[in-house]
Amino acid sequence: MTPEKIINTATKPSKPGWPSGFTCLHFASDGSDHDRMRENFTPRLVALGAHLEARTDGTWNTPFTLAVGQAAGDLSRALLKAGADKNAKNSRAK
Repeated sequence: MTPEKIINTATKPSKPGWPSGFTCLHFASDGSDHDRMRENFTPRLVALGAHLEARTDGTWNTPFTLAVGQAAGDLSRALLKAGADKNAKNSRAK
């Protein structure tokens, strides 16, 4: 399996109601990085082929909409610099 394939493999829920469709870039963007290292490794994920516009199941979040929802300006800027769609919206039109 190639690094690009691994990075872009989406999660499948292990329990009903758990989120699915998350890629490595979604996890980097969802606010769970309490050490704030994400702005360092996000460009590396993109360089390895992470899909900037990958959507989660159900809510249709992209990594950018997750970062904006977490008020993660550092990461939002890094994703925009990498080419993320600044007009992306999730299923709630946010």
